Amino acid sequence: MYPFDISLYIKGTNEKTEPAAGYAVTIYLPIPEKLLNKKELLSVMHKSDSGVVTEITSRLLQKDGVWYLVFEASEFSPYALVVRNAGSYDESAGVPYFPDTNGNKVFVGFAANGKYIAPEGVTISVMHNDKSFTDITGHWATGYIGFVTEQEIFVGTGGNTFSPDTEMTRAMFATVIGRLYERSYGEIEASSTHAFTDCDYSAYYGKYAAWASENSIIGGVGDGKFAPDMLITREQVAVRLYRFADLLGGRAGGVFAPQETATRAEVSAILQRFVEVVLK
Repeated sequence: MYPFDISLYIKGTNEKTEPAAGYAVTIYLPIPEKLLNKKELLSVMHKSDSGVVTEITSRLLQKDGVWYLVFEASEFSPYALVVRNAGSYDESAGVPYFPDTNGNKVFVGFAANGKYIAPEGVTISVMHNDKSFTDITGHWATGYIGFVTEQEIFVGTGGNTFSPDTEMTRAMFATVIGRLYERSYGEIEASSTHAFTDCDYSAYYGKYAAWASENSIIGGVGDGKFAPDMLITREQVAVRLYRFADLLGGRAGGVFAPQETATRAEVSAILQRFVEVVLK
């Protein structure tokens, strides 16, 4: 990701301005030489004043020997040039994975619709990694659970059980989001900064809680505490994914029930939809 800023000035002055309502400015962004071999993978992202991040429609244009990304801008706040690193795979053959430094299989987090995002430089293979749980037969979320466990974003709770209706805690959610991230963008390293007095940083969730806090995904609850065992609501899950996901399905009857706590099954469904939106 390469951040940049666009400013529009009144001619002959240092006074910033913006296009009138309904108008836009056409931007010709020269592609840096070091990115020319990846020009087909470039996207322009915009962050509004309210914090919403969207992809801006752009096209490649070569003029006088120079390659440009051409797009329309109606707002002048932070932008970024993003290099997409999505590959493709045969879904019928399973899910993509790569070996870590110890030779263990690491299943890619963002993998759906025949496309995947993997850390740069890894060698991708594809295999089935189906899991078998005794407590999800006939459950409404069986398919979603299969998706997140095959990619090992979620793991079982022991004894061939998944516990689909167990409510999610902040520690659990930080962990699954962290796993989703690092299986596509590189391993999250344990932080040397232990900001929360109530976190066991040697526990399964420790490095993910620190990462989620440092990246403003899941903040503390005040007084130097993270509250790892506090239950997380569907609304809170949605807030943490809203920049990437267009919509989240509701509960039976079309009621979203945002204040109710989210179960492992519900978060499995939300994460599958989230991954599919990212890779649509």
